[in-house]
Amino acid sequence: MRLPATLTVAEAVTWLVGNRVAVRTDLSGALLGSWRLDQGGQRLDPDARVGSLNADQDLELRFVPNTILHVEITIVQEPAPVRFFTPVGGAVPVCSLVDHLAGRFDLPPGSWTLFHGDRALSPWALLDDLGPLPAALALTLRRGEDTDG
Repeated sequence: MRLPATLTVAEAVTWLVGNRVAVRTDLSGALLGSWRLDQGGQRLDPDARVGSLNADQDLELRFVPNTILHVEITIVQEPAPVRFFTPVGGAVPVCSLVDHLAGRFDLPPGSWTLFHGDRALSPWALLDDLGPLPAALALTLRRGEDTDG
């Protein structure tokens, strides 16, 4: 199968899951995990472009279990930020996390970006992509920045 060279590895996985690979859930629909690509036995950077990969080596689909993380989330909004702790699945795409927060907190329309420290997370990223995580993770949702993958 060929994937567009301009896609990031994370976007390619999102396309595969939507077209070729099942979303792995339990019978009630709860997410059991997601997928990532490896090459030559090595985990690929989800932000790498497909066109930068070795075309002579196969890509391998790897299952990422949906490990539950303890996360402090800060939503930067007017008149005051909202801060709370909540369990979050490490294999849930960032765009789904942002969508949930926007709906739950009735956030105004527009572009919202989730940050880990100063790093803007791609909509197709998983928290698992951040690598080994501390017991308590801090994320910030801010308006007005778009990473667009």
